[in-house]
Amino acid sequence: TLGYKHEVTLPLKATPVDPSRPMALRLSLAYGVCADICMPEMAEVALPLAGAPNRGLAPIEAALARLPATAAAAGARLEGCRLAGAQDERRLEAELRLPKPPRGPLLAVVEGPEPLWFEPGRLTQGEDGAMRLTARLAPASGAAWLDRTALRVTVLGADGAVAFEGCGS
Repeated sequence: TLGYKHEVTLPLKATPVDPSRPMALRLSLAYGVCADICMPEMAEVALPLAGAPNRGLAPIEAALARLPATAAAAGARLEGCRLAGAQDERRLEAELRLPKPPRGPLLAVVEGPEPLWFEPGRLTQGEDGAMRLTARLAPASGAAWLDRTALRVTVLGADGAVAFEGCGS
């Protein structure tokens, strides 16, 4: 599949509606297996959780530990979001205030409400210590209006990540 070469752990937390009753998880997964072309695949699995011992938790705990820190926990802010440019050159511009940014080359992933989608963001260091984010809005996205509260920006580095939900003024 695109993006994965070996294995991936996608952790999730499940809370029973009634803790006194056994719980089962059921998954229907549609995915693509890709090399030169992608072939669609489908899988359905079920896992009963009634009194199961806590085995196999190490990969799940490791995946949970790698989740991005929230902006609040990192003391970070995303500010001044605006949509600039016109037509196929529209782009999101914003400032990120990260007291302690992740190390290494940084990647900014910008997610917006459907049907908007963004190309990978570009980060540059400003003289005032803020990072400037520019992310081109994909031409096929359509809408010219952007709900800043629905934005999600994740900054990933070699040693961690920070996730911003919504954008301040």
